[in-house]
Amino acid sequence: MRVSSFKTIFLIIFTIPLIQVANGQKYGLRAIDSMVKILVNAKEDTNKIKLIYRIGDAYTTIDPVKSMQYARDGLARSEKLKWNKGMAAFNMSIGNVLSYAGRYDSSIYYYNRAYIINTNISNSGGVISALLNIGSAYQDKGNYNKAVEYLFRIVPIAEKANDYYNLSIASHNLSELYYLMGNADKALHYAGQALWYSDKDGDALNKANATESFANAYLLKKDTSQAVAYYEKAFLSFEQINDRKGMATMYYKLSVTAKDIVKKTEYGLKAQKIWDDIDPAFSISIANLENLGFLFLNMGQGSTTYRLLDSSERYIRRANVLSKETNNAEYIASTTNMLARLQEAKGDYKSALMNLKESTRLRDSLYSWETRSKIAELETNYRLNKQAAEFKEQQEIATLRLKQLWVYVILSLVVIVGIFLFFLNKYRIKQLRLQHAVQQQQAERKEWELKIQNQLMQSELKAIRAQMNPHFIFNVLNSIEAFIVNNEPKTASRLLQKFATLCRLMLENSTQQYVNAGLEWQALKLYAELEAARFNYQFSYEFEQASNTNLSELLIPPMMIQPIVENAIHHGLRDAPGSGLHFKVTAIHKEDLLIFITEDNGRGLKKAEDERKADEFVKKKSLGLALIKERIGIINQYIGKETAAFSLEPNITGRGAVAILKLPILNN
Repeated sequence: MRVSSFKTIFLIIFTIPLIQVANGQKYGLRAIDSMVKILVNAKEDTNKIKLIYRIGDAYTTIDPVKSMQYARDGLARSEKLKWNKGMAAFNMSIGNVLSYAGRYDSSIYYYNRAYIINTNISNSGGVISALLNIGSAYQDKGNYNKAVEYLFRIVPIAEKANDYYNLSIASHNLSELYYLMGNADKALHYAGQALWYSDKDGDALNKANATESFANAYLLKKDTSQAVAYYEKAFLSFEQINDRKGMATMYYKLSVTAKDIVKKTEYGLKAQKIWDDIDPAFSISIANLENLGFLFLNMGQGSTTYRLLDSSERYIRRANVLSKETNNAEYIASTTNMLARLQEAKGDYKSALMNLKESTRLRDSLYSWETRSKIAELETNYRLNKQAAEFKEQQEIATLRLKQLWVYVILSLVVIVGIFLFFLNKYRIKQLRLQHAVQQQQAERKEWELKIQNQLMQSELKAIRAQMNPHFIFNVLNSIEAFIVNNEPKTASRLLQKFATLCRLMLENSTQQYVNAGLEWQALKLYAELEAARFNYQFSYEFEQASNTNLSELLIPPMMIQPIVENAIHHGLRDAPGSGLHFKVTAIHKEDLLIFITEDNGRGLKKAEDERKADEFVKKKSLGLALIKERIGIINQYIGKETAAFSLEPNITGRGAVAILKLPILNN
């Protein structure tokens, strides 16, 4: 197997510095503890608020939850004292924590608040910092044009104050943005401006960063020789100010841009020597370790000895361990995949297959997390847009009132000159037309809002329906694989057919607002049988329809019952002690409702809750049950009455639980 050189391109692109955000980890935990002790006896004044700010700022990347607590406490205290500068600073802190958590729209909201306060108190430095952070948030969202817009707003403010320091930072960030946008000429232009401003200001760090921007821009122009030359210059600049992190970063970039593999390895080893001294768990340090592993893997392929491959394995495994220690999911996935490639090269195909499966699983998990984050971001966008619309409406009302006032003034003047009746008549006609136009606009707006609400509910329902647990799919396929390996092809074939039928039913049902209850019932039975096979039939199950219930004649909302059965199996029966474990699902048709009763004799609610409390890392509640409650709320809102309902109670037998789901139905 030959490893692709794409790895080098990937690493250099994804380690470009992002826009500088005005926060960072300035203090160690020991310093934080000292400040917390001082805070206990501090006098209630602005000095105490400044101390709260320093503690919260130090916690930003160490413990975002604590950072947010200190920021909100400091904001409340600043508001109580009516201290505008403190209010602006803590709005920025809250924005930094939200940005670090990936909640960019919310962070922009607080950065804007800080911007408004700093503008009102004529704090140009605070205004520039707020604009930088807003630009950073838009860049992280991928909205590069908006980020550029906010950076351009900094220029006249900084030029007026002769603030060459921030002009250099803004120009550097513009260069990096145009690099990301693929515009090499503009990236070079703003890199040159950043260098000129840094010379005027005399800040050596800004000069080093500007030089690095030149290198990035030339790399975009595919002028590797110029890129290497500027990376070397940037290294010397960082070396002069003893910025070892900058030096290590430049060594890393020289490693991935050099053409000669020996040079690549030499630079990579020099970079790692520095990273090991200052911050071995830093993201670029992990990337460098992985790149060294890649280089030794390339050199070791085709060799008669495993010496180079052993070196490759040492670096890759170390990168994998550090990725896990820092909980960097992307690097865990990539280093696991690289380890699989190495093991394949060494002939350890079993381990290679295991690591390849693990890296695939990790990437699938990353995709699921990104999907949930996107949904949360869309919800935040909706709330913020709603607030913006309300604010705009208030502005329009205020403008309309001002116009009306002017109309009254004009009418008064008309009365004075003796032609009151003529202008009064025109005014009344104008008012009637205006009222008609406003009423028509309100009616059109109401119709539009109802249409949007309907589309929103439909999209939310479809998003919830579309969830089929990837772990279930993975585990069922593993079970089928086990039957094949154990020479039980008939059992494997039967399970595979049932799994295919279940997938087809779920895909068909997920596209409909209402589905045939008989098909949903069939899918539920298939799911139960597959789960029973997965867990080696350690529990039994039963499905029963009441005598007056014909599910094939009824329509219900899809994908509502399966999470309840899943909850009964995974949280009730799977780890329950003893034998005779069993669950039963009963369907009852009553008037315009279809009632599903799920009973099990598993651990019960109290024991499951006790085990959850005993381990804080265990997921606190079933995501499936939470989604059922959410969908019930949406269904009731959609049909206009409280028809659907769900309850989960302990079983009256003293063992297990009983879940009751009531759904509105339609005749087929």
